[in-house]
Amino acid sequence: MAATDQFRFWGVTSFYSETLIPLLRASLDNRQYLGARSDHYFAYFIAGISILGWLLALWRWVVNRFRVDASDPFTFAAMIFCGAFLTNMLQAWFLQVPFLNSRTAVFYYPLFAFQLFSGAVMLVSRFKWGPYLVLGPLGAAFVANFLICANLFNTYDWGFDANTFRVLQYIREQHQAERRDTPFSLDTQWLEENSFNFHVHEKHNGNYSTWVVMPSWHPDRPPAADNSDFYFTHVEAEVTQLAGRYLVVWTYRDPGMTWWLMRRK
Repeated sequence: MAATDQFRFWGVTSFYSETLIPLLRASLDNRQYLGARSDHYFAYFIAGISILGWLLALWRWVVNRFRVDASDPFTFAAMIFCGAFLTNMLQAWFLQVPFLNSRTAVFYYPLFAFQLFSGAVMLVSRFKWGPYLVLGPLGAAFVANFLICANLFNTYDWGFDANTFRVLQYIREQHQAERRDTPFSLDTQWLEENSFNFHVHEKHNGNYSTWVVMPSWHPDRPPAADNSDFYFTHVEAEVTQLAGRYLVVWTYRDPGMTWWLMRRK
């Protein structure tokens, strides 16, 4: 990653801007439930609960004479959660290790949940059903967001593979409709290329070769450099560039991204 300058996408500015906000945006799928600053409002809420929990755990640790035992899972959970956070902070401050971002920070969720629910169990033992009046709506909100944002076609931060099977199915149908004896050739913009190459060349052991073939993997290059029958891209500038030689035959729109499948005239 260092050799290809991948770390430029991560930074050491702050845990809030580099880790917490990207993680929440991905978790909310960029949905603005509370307006344009929804991610920040949820960040304040989660940070507030987390810090309050750490302070409460610190107080319990001191009261228990700096001991943690099996009868106090809340303090144990808070120490693990806080310890992971402080480790990331120290690595960034002293070693300039980039903060975790989105996918790599997902492990914070089980740590947060462990602290939250062990804290609820502790509070219930003191205040009976009161804490459940808070945890009930909170849990319902988590489940609702999960159902709303569920997506089986692509991930939040890598949507380029979302249409692999749709495009292959379209080309297969065209091949059957035209009763071709030779396979179509397909090239793609390099960000879509990995998924297509895997399914055409690797996963299906060449079973697709009767109706579609692809060039070997290539880095970014001019579109349709091999003059293929079909070209697939999410870059509108490439569609414009190829307009004289290719015709758009299939378009797919998703929030924030559009894909075009083009066929040579």
